Amino acid sequence: MILRLSNEQWKLIEPLTHKVSNLETRGRKRKNEKHVFEMCLFMFVFRNTSGYTWRDLNYSGAPSYQTCNRRYLEWSNCDFFFRAIEVLAKDLESRGKTKLRSCFMDELYAMGYYFVLDFDYRLIDENDWVSCTKDFFESIHVWRLLLQSESKWISTRLPDDLYERVNCI
Repeated sequence: MILRLSNEQWKLIEPLTHKVSNLETRGRKRKNEKHVFEMCLFMFVFRNTSGYTWRDLNYSGAPSYQTCNRRYLEWSNCDFFFRAIEVLAKDLESRGKTKLRSCFMDELYAMGYYFVLDFDYRLIDENDWVSCTKDFFESIHVWRLLLQSESKWISTRLPDDLYERVNCI
């Protein structure tokens, strides 16, 4: 599943993309950054475990896999994705009234909780963003990334036994 951002979530993430951008302004206008970010976030989270390649992201309505790969390389030279995930988690807690800690469920459930690539590229219901974002944070793949994050804000919200839970799955 590719996390579909609501317009409000994108307003929080978009300023981060401008800080990282180091490409020149000549040439064609950039593709829809929101859709490119969603694809890149998917590959950042699932690149080592899913078996998906950039070509798998090539379907009607999505940005080209070449564009996604270029932007991914541009953004992965710093901790951009970790900062973006932190912004999404903070938004989930403040606006969504859902504590990040509540996303760390039983590891037996998480063992079967692997996302599949959802090619249905439609806009999410603005009222459903909380459950979509919570589903994202309930993934074992995201748990592994959160353990690597250097953010103090995130580390204070992780369960004490998360490292053991992730390693036994």
